[in-house]
Order: sequence, then structure tokens, then C-alpha cells
Amino acid sequence: MKLLRFLSLIILFLPLATAACDCVAKKDLTIVECRKFDVILSGIVDSVALCNKGKAITFMQVNEVYKGDIANRFHFDFDCESSCQMSFAKGEQWLIYATYNPELKVYEVNFCDRNRKYFQKNSDDYYTTSLGINWKDEIDFLKKNIGLKPNVAQSESSSSKDITQRENQLGTGKNNLVLLLISALLFLLIYFFVTKKIK
Repeated sequence: MKLLRFLSLIILFLPLATAACDCVAKKDLTIVECRKFDVILSGIVDSVALCNKGKAITFMQVNEVYKGDIANRFHFDFDCESSCQMSFAKGEQWLIYATYNPELKVYEVNFCDRNRKYFQKNSDDYYTTSLGINWKDEIDFLKKNIGLKPNVAQSESSSSKDITQRENQLGTGKNNLVLLLISALLFLLIYFFVTKKIK
């Protein structure tokens, strides 16, 4: 009798435990579909924060930016507890489609969107079945139809350096003139007082 009760409880609660993430079928990759996202990029996972209240943060080293003004590093929030949870690990390469949440002031990625992990073997890439396009073709589409943007840090690197690496730099012409005049006045004052003391 106890065994029968135990089995009936398992049968009753099994559907709740195995509830799958219910996503709307992913649409074909189009320019219109890409407009839904604020950031589209590919990169390598650098680190992943622990799950906290159903959310976690992934930090990435950015390889290529297709949409958005993004630096060499990027981070985003993702669901780490529900049936739609995602999983990221250090060293994985991902193609990320992120949206900006203005209330929380964070970028977010969603299991039901087009985010996908890179696989060395095409036969291992289960995203190809659900997205209808393989990794290479998706990257080629993004480059051709959206373009490849320079990372923010790369575009600024020609005009700025890390402050710890800066060499002594001369000021502007106006600043140099002011410094020269102040130096000359100090020199004259010192000369005046020294000659007065000698006499």
C-alpha cells in the first residue's frame, strides 16, 4: 500500500518537475529579426558569477561586434534557475543577442532568443536544428547584412593610451606659454631679491 501511494505521488508531481521551457518557435534570421536586439556580438566567456535570486552574470572577452557600442569586455544577466535557465562556462565561444533592460540598467540574454554556443564539429551543433542555420552561415549573414563594427576600445585606442602606460607629454602651446611666463616672473623676482640682499 505504501509503495502504491509513493508511486502515485511521483506520477502526480513528475509533470511539475519536468516542465520544459516553453519558447515560441524561433524566427528565421533576418535584418528585421536583428532589430529586436540592442547588442549582437561574438566572444569568449571569461567568467560566470554564481546564481543569485534566479539571475547570474556572464563576463565575456569580445571578438566581434555586429550591433551596439561595445568595449572589449561585455557582461550580461541571464536566467539561472527556471526551466528556461541558461548555462555558460569559462572558455566557451558564444554568439550573443542581448537586449537592454532600462529598469535594471543591465543587458540581458534569454534562452528563447538566438544565442548560441560554438562547436568544433558541426555534428555536435544542436543549435543548427533549432535555428535553421549553422554557426558559420549565421556569422556570414551578420557580417554581410549588419556589418562588423570596431569595438569601442579599439576605435579609441589610436587616440588614447592606458594611463599607466602614458609617457610624459608636453602640454598645449597656450599652457606652455603661461608656464614660461610664470617661470620668467619667478626668475625675475628671485633675481631682484638676491641682488638687493647682496647690496
